[in-house]
Amino acid sequence: MKSFKHLLNLYLICIKDSLQAIKKSPTILLGTLALIVILVVLLPVLAQLGTFGSLMFSAIAAVALSYFYSWINMLANQERLLVKELITINPPILFSLLGVLFALWIGDALFKEGFGRAPGMEWLPPIYGLAIFIIFNAIPETIQSERGDLMYSVRSALSFVQEFWIEWFLPLIILLLPIVIITSPSHVLLVVSSNYVTLPVTPILIFSYQFLKLPLFLVAIIALVLTVWYMLFRAILFSKLTSSAKFNF
Repeated sequence: MKSFKHLLNLYLICIKDSLQAIKKSPTILLGTLALIVILVVLLPVLAQLGTFGSLMFSAIAAVALSYFYSWINMLANQERLLVKELITINPPILFSLLGVLFALWIGDALFKEGFGRAPGMEWLPPIYGLAIFIIFNAIPETIQSERGDLMYSVRSALSFVQEFWIEWFLPLIILLLPIVIITSPSHVLLVVSSNYVTLPVTPILIFSYQFLKLPLFLVAIIALVLTVWYMLFRAILFSKLTSSAKFNF
């Protein structure tokens, strides 16, 4: 673990770099907004098609998330995101993400829809979701490494959290601490355990929507900027931590 002073300086650098990257490439905000609008428009349409529509929406959402990962990866590597690159798909990121989502789907089927529905096993789904969220919290960043390998993404995410769990989770704890004070630790844990590991900013967005007493469009703008900034902050922090000599991919 790094000293507190060193850790604070690292966080400040990541905050500065992430904000500068967004300022340099504001197209990521427009692209992310476009993805959200597309998903919001398609959801009620595909919902009318039952199971087939649900599968279609899940596939489209996965592709949309792979685009978002690709953009975050570009900005974290200090690349400028041009408008023409908003429609350029990244196959390694997409294939790795699809593999992770499929593995998570199997896990949910077993521990939430299967064993979790058995009498006396109501505790299993939230415990499973919380464990996945913690153990594989860095999986978006390992997917963004562009290796296109499911096992590599899973193994690297696990190794990373084991090595840097204090440095990695402290920013999230700081962001969630006001919510813990306002509500309760159990409420926060319930939301976190809902398995948002592929988009870890989701719990923060949920609480922002619940507690920000602002017009809906302002909350939407804050949520958009917060999503891009936090995921970019994570990507930069991940890069700086893994560049240390004691951790090798």
